[in-house]
Amino acid sequence: MIKVGLTGNFHSGHRNIITKFEELGVPVFDADLIFKFMINYDDNIVKKIEKHFGKDVYKYCLLDFKKFDTNKKFEALFDVVKDDIFRCWHNWNILNSDRDYTIFLSSVLFELRLNEKMDLTINVLKDKSERKKWLMTKTTMPLGIIDSILNGELNEKFKTTKADYIITNSSNDNIDRNIKRVHHEILGKVKIPSKIETNLISRNIFT
Repeated sequence: MIKVGLTGNFHSGHRNIITKFEELGVPVFDADLIFKFMINYDDNIVKKIEKHFGKDVYKYCLLDFKKFDTNKKFEALFDVVKDDIFRCWHNWNILNSDRDYTIFLSSVLFELRLNEKMDLTINVLKDKSERKKWLMTKTTMPLGIIDSILNGELNEKFKTTKADYIITNSSNDNIDRNIKRVHHEILGKVKIPSKIETNLISRNIFT
């Protein structure tokens, strides 16, 4: 089974892309969602975080992300829970071991060097100006906050050079066709058992 990491910058549409992979039958491990659940609702992990950073990092029973507003602070937070996340991911992969490949979804795949644990990586790319325009017209976020978020992201060119596949999420592109292209290319990398391996598998099944 091939382990594929998928990421994208803020409002690149990588979650919409994930839905399309799921429609193709690809299992997706949402590391972002698991992370948010663990740091807020897993009692053992909450205790670990409080031990490392103090009980004042929680406000109204939820983690106060304002306490982790720099990359260094966020990395320190992730270090506390990463073993738990990867243990969960490992067990999830066992449950999906019959699949050709699975996807590990993370918004910080390259930022936290999680790509090093993947066989292949996909970066969803959407032009920064297009994302800024959408945020300005569709949300109530102040312009200063929008600029702060977009300017603080890891450089898209760096992600592009590090990723094995790029899916451009733009109205000018045929997104479905690009997703299917990547899907079939990944399937093409799945190891085909040799005749010797096939015979061994058959012998184990029927004896």
